[in-house]
Parts: sequence; C-alpha cells; structure tokens
Amino acid sequence: MDFFDKDFILPGLFSALSGLFGWAMGRKKENVEIQGSEITNVQEAIKIWREMATDMKAEVADLKDKVETLTNEIHTLRAENVELRTKLGLTNEDNENKH
Repeated sequence: MDFFDKDFILPGLFSALSGLFGWAMGRKKENVEIQGSEITNVQEAIKIWREMATDMKAEVADLKDKVETLTNEIHTLRAENVELRTKLGLTNEDNENKH
C-alpha cells in the first residue's frame, strides 16, 4: 500500500478542506449573530435610558414647581413677619439686643 495513494489522500484532503470551510463559514455566521445581538442590546439600553430621561425630566419639572411654590410662601411669610413686627413696634435692633 502506497502512502500517497489517491484513494487515501484525496478523501482526507477534501474532508480537511470541507471542515476548514465549514469552520470559516460558521465563524462568520457567529460573528454576524454576535453583532446583531450587540445591536439589540444597545437598542434596549437606549430605550431604557430614554425612559429614565423622560421620567427624570418630569420629576425635575415637578420639583421646579415645588421650589417656586415654596419660594413664594417664604416671601409671603417674610412680608407677614415684617408687618407683624411693625405692628408690635419691634425692630431688628430690639431683636438683636434680646439675644
């Protein structure tokens, strides 16, 4: 039996080439699937981020309204305080001397 017999070499060579070709195509397909998966993950992350940004935007608007309301209340209370102190005849100097 000759080692370089065409009945032994050719089927082995074709098998090796077929295996190499299959591996290369499988690897390419796997890379495409990985890239598709990565794109899907990025899209999901963007969707989540947008939802969070929308929620935070609404919360910031609500907090701005509350700050404005509280600021107006402070101004009103200060004005009432000055008015009451004037009616009672108190000044800032009297208040400082008592403490």
